[in-house]
Amino acid sequence: MGEMHHYRTTYKQGYKKLKKRDDSQDSCTYCSDPTFEERTVEQTNAMRLIHIRTKYDIFEGRKVESHYMIVPKRHVESISQFTDAEKIEMMSLIGKYEIKGYNTYARGVKSISRSVAHQHTHLIKLQEKRTKFLLYIAKPYHLIQR
Repeated sequence: MGEMHHYRTTYKQGYKKLKKRDDSQDSCTYCSDPTFEERTVEQTNAMRLIHIRTKYDIFEGRKVESHYMIVPKRHVESISQFTDAEKIEMMSLIGKYEIKGYNTYARGVKSISRSVAHQHTHLIKLQEKRTKFLLYIAKPYHLIQR
């Protein structure tokens, strides 16, 4: 499987509702999210590692065991806007979790799949065992895997 696929079972229940709320705000979701403090796992001067609010259940054909996001505290849309210190903090966090088996994923600024115009990088830990069979039907949102 050469393509990257992800699936969110919580999409129907929660993601659409959160996305609609986010889109209706005048401010950036990540700059004004009141749940950031309670979802913060660790932080540096410039970065915050948080529990994701709607996790992926499947990513690259495997079950997701754990899912975090690194979110810059300062509003930036791209890594290219980071200061040198922010780049070092971001890479230090990525390195700390990469060694624990986490994969790194971030959508580019012009990606049509990007949900928030604030740079954020996913840290996703997958099950070791590959899924042998995966069937996804978009409506009424069924996911069957083996």
